[in-house]
Amino acid sequence: SFTEWQESDLGLHPVQVALQVALPEIDGAIEPVIYAGRDGQSGRAIPMQDRINALATRALNWARLRKKQNAEKKVCICLFQFPPDKGNVGTAAYLDVFGSIFSVLKKL
Repeated sequence: SFTEWQESDLGLHPVQVALQVALPEIDGAIEPVIYAGRDGQSGRAIPMQDRINALATRALNWARLRKKQNAEKKVCICLFQFPPDKGNVGTAAYLDVFGSIFSVLKKL
């Protein structure tokens, strides 16, 4: 329930992390935000105003970014590297990481 989550030091339960964070990211969702919780008795959604405000701000920022000229945008590229070793920089199963980065940067 919302109250249990709010009072917990754990945060999200591992099952919730898998279902509400990891799986959506695998499907291509980015920057997940939990913006409501469930009431333990009624099951009713309880909105979290600070999260709703943050989500609305994020949506407006994405819309502004879309209208900016590419020359005005900043780009950050994060490469996966696990296990940590020089030979593992930018590795990803069945993906051409560096080719994809090059293609994206060319389009900018």
